[in-house]
This record gives sequence, C-alpha cells and structure tokens, in this order.
Amino acid sequence: MPTAAQVMMDLLGRRFWVTTYLALLVGVLIPGAHPEWSAAVPVVLGGILFFTGLRLPWAEITAAARSLPRWRLAALLGGMQLIALPLLAWGLTRLVSADWAGGILLVSMMPAGLSSIAYTDLFKGDRALALLLVVVTSLASPFTVPLGLQLFGPDHAQVDLAAMAGRAGYILMLLGIPLAAAQTLRVMAPGPIQRHHRLWGMLAVACSCVLGGVAVVTTKTAWLPLAWTGLAWPLLLTCAASALFVVISLIARRWLGPTEAVAFACGAVYMNNGLSVAFAVRFFPDSPAMLLPSVLMMVPMVASTAIIGRCLRP
Repeated sequence: MPTAAQVMMDLLGRRFWVTTYLALLVGVLIPGAHPEWSAAVPVVLGGILFFTGLRLPWAEITAAARSLPRWRLAALLGGMQLIALPLLAWGLTRLVSADWAGGILLVSMMPAGLSSIAYTDLFKGDRALALLLVVVTSLASPFTVPLGLQLFGPDHAQVDLAAMAGRAGYILMLLGIPLAAAQTLRVMAPGPIQRHHRLWGMLAVACSCVLGGVAVVTTKTAWLPLAWTGLAWPLLLTCAASALFVVISLIARRWLGPTEAVAFACGAVYMNNGLSVAFAVRFFPDSPAMLLPSVLMMVPMVASTAIIGRCLRP
C-alpha cells in the first residue's frame, strides 16, 4: 500500500498528466469567470522557473552559455519551432478548415513555455538546452509572430511590433528574476538545496499544474457562452496540430542526441500558450477562431508531453 508521500511523488512525477488534467477540470468547475486571477499567472510562471532553477547548477548554465555549438543548435531548433512547425500546422489545417488556420498558426508560433524546462528535467533531458530554447524563441517571437500573421494570418491582422517586443522583454524578466533568485539561494545554502533535489522538480510540476487551472478560469468569458459541441471541432484541430509536433519530435530523435531530443520535443509540444491567449485577447477579442485554439491547446499539450516522456526518456 503506497504512502501519501509516495502517491504525491507519483502525481508530481511520472503521472503528472493526471494532476494537470485535474487542475484543468477544477478550473472548469469553478463557478463564473475570474479575469482578476490573471495576476497570479506571472507568480506561478516564476515559481516554475525558480524551482527548476534550483535543480540547475550555475556551472551547467554558464557552460551552456559559453558553448557556441549549443547556441547554434538552439537557434536551429528554435527556427524549426517558430517557423517550420507552425507553417506546416497552418498548411494542413487550411486543407480541412481554413477558418481555424489562423488560430492554429498563432498558438503554434509561440515560444517554448517555461514549463518545458521543468518537463525536460523530469524526463532527464538536456536542461541547459531547454533553457536556451526558451531564451532563443522568446527573443525571436516578437518578430516571427507579427510577420507570420501578416503573411499567413487573417486579412485584417494588424499587430504592434513594439508591443510584442515589450512582451518579449516581460518574458525575459520572468526568466531572469526567478533564475537569479534560484542561483543566489544555491550559493547561500548549497547543502539543503542539494539534499532536497527531487522536491524542487515536484514543486515545478505543481506550479505548472496550477498555471493550467488559472488559465482556464481567467479565460472563461471567451469560451463559456459556447456550447460544448461548438468546442469539439477546434479541440480536434488543436489535438491534430499537437500530434503533428509529437511525430516530428520523434523523427528528430534520429539526428539529435537522446537528451537533446527530449529538450526539443518538450519545447515544441509545450509552447507558451498563455502568451498566445493574451495576444489573441488583445488583437482578436471578437474572433473565437483566433482565441479558442490558444485556450484549447492546453488539453493536447499535456497528453503530448506525457507521450514524449514515455517515448524519448533516455
């Protein structure tokens, strides 16, 4: 008979997907919409990176930053994630449902999510490469997202490049502050940090689960008026796009090392869909076709990450 501690370790470890879906369900069941809860999003995002940072030795981070080949690899994989994969998903979606192609394109062009670092660590992948992928894609997305929408998005798409650059700076701040705090704590208390090494990964996954529930609650005003049948088709399309990313990630294993393949796969399937939700609300508030794929992508993202962990874990 497993103990309560063992069950908790399991739910925040290899069965993280159970906890994540429960958090999403709780978000759905909470009465009403609570957009004011959006203030918790940067806090929870910071928690993900802080606890992940506690598991990242500073020497490993600086070694990654000094490695030109690793930066080149991050740039190549980041280009695939921000350009090649979104355009492929957009093109395939247009073949079956052109109306939803713009929304699929938007969420697919998002940078790697902060949670991808935590899941890369959970699946014993290259944590430093996962961090570089987050940095590279976050720096590039203010340029690739507006350009992609101008060329392939809705005809009325008009985006503010300066505003997107500001959002990228905000993302980098979310990355920098928690990571700096984590490394400072590692220097001040190296013994306790190392002794509780496994706990930090569990807390990072817990923050990721909470983030999913909060995202559902804060966006309810956008999807609550629709009938459940109205959500089925865009959900199917987002699941198809996510499945495409999983397949390509598995194929990429042939050219990447085992730990590098995990880092790329986690970044590709666990994009920063929270940023795409905020972007769609700002620029396309009256277009469910642009907004809903970003919200619904949370469902296949979790399943896809679990599949990645099972298939690519070194």
